[in-house]
Formats: sequence, C-alpha cells, structure tokens
Amino acid sequence: MEAYNKYSKGAVDEAAFNYMLLGELGYEIAQTNFAHIVEENAKTQQLFHTEVEAFKWSLLSWQRSANQQYPFARVKLGDFNYYGLGTNTDYSAALNHYKIAADNHHSAQAMFNLGYMHEQGLGLEKDLHLAKRYYDLAAETSVDAVVPVALAMLKLRAIFFMDYMKDNFAWHSALIVFLDSTLGPHWDFFVMSVLLAIIPYLLLQYWQNRRQIAAAAQIPVDHVPVPPAAE
Repeated sequence: MEAYNKYSKGAVDEAAFNYMLLGELGYEIAQTNFAHIVEENAKTQQLFHTEVEAFKWSLLSWQRSANQQYPFARVKLGDFNYYGLGTNTDYSAALNHYKIAADNHHSAQAMFNLGYMHEQGLGLEKDLHLAKRYYDLAAETSVDAVVPVALAMLKLRAIFFMDYMKDNFAWHSALIVFLDSTLGPHWDFFVMSVLLAIIPYLLLQYWQNRRQIAAAAQIPVDHVPVPPAAE
C-alpha cells in the first residue's frame, strides 16, 4: 500500500523501488507492478542509467512473475522477445511463451498472437489454416477478442483470395510485385485500413440519402411553393 500510495501521488521511481524490493522477496504482485511501472516509464525513469537497462530489469521481473504462473506475465515475455525489448528479437522464444500462455492459461491474447505469427510466418513456417484456428480459439475464449478477430479474419480471407488468384492467374504475381515496390512489404495493412475507412463513409452516405428521400416524400402538398399568377 505504501508503494501504491507513492505511485498514486506521482512518485513513480520511489514506488518502483519499493515494488522492486518486495519483488526480490518473492511477492508476485510486486514483481508485476515493478515490471509494469518500469516498462511504461522506461524513457523517463531515474532508477537505471539507460532505457535499455530499464527494459532488461522489467523483463527479469516479468520472468519472475511468469514463473509464479501469472498468465499476463507470460504473454509479456512473449511481447518482449517479439519486439526485442531488453533482449534480442527472438520470434521462436516469443512463440514459445505465447504457446505456454495459450495452452496452460487459456489466454485469448496469446492465442491471437499465435494466429498472427502463423499468418505472417514469424518464427515458424507460414500456415494460414493454423492462423485461422488460433483466431477462432481467441474469439471463443474471450468476448473482448471478437472484434479484433473479426478484423483479422477479414484480412485472412483477403490473403486466401490473393493466394487463389496467384495460383490461377498469372497477372496476380505482377500485381503483388507492384504493390510491394510502391507500398512496401506490409501493403496489405494499408489496403485494409483504406477499406475500413471507406466502408463507414459509404454507409453514412447511404443513410443520408435515405433520410433525404424520406424527407422529400413527406412534404405536404400545401407546403409546395406555387408560382405567382401572371398579372
């Protein structure tokens, strides 16, 4: 509570130091709080000399918390290895942590991350069918994952369609090369963002037109302007 009160008052470094001491004694909640505070304030904290050193300590504390079977800490270990925070980027290690969180703790976030890594072929061979399986598991495990999974499945269907076009139409390969050269290797995210922006706009225009038509159909006859009679 003393550490929490310091954090609430803005004394972030003092709170982190107290949590660090308690974490050394084995308190899992203190390990988690210390890791979170240091990670979120890696650029501004004054406990460690550099941002890299702060991430290393945060990673160590997440590891200790994960060893005490805290599911979120296990997912964070995967994130740190995925993004290379406090360690080198290691997709295989990230994949292993996500799999532990998914299999042992039924973490929807870990399942979603596994789906993405199978979709992109990060740390393992690309497998769109396994990606779909993990996305479905994430949606079944948590209602909070339904919307992200729906968006991911929309993108996955587009990839399936492009693979079909690639296998059946020669011009598809030339199109992919053109998109890669102009928009970069992650052009599919750009296309999906554009589509997601266009769809609400089209729906808005549709409903506006419907309201205008309905309003025009309900104008009483006596309200229609009549031209003045010729003198």
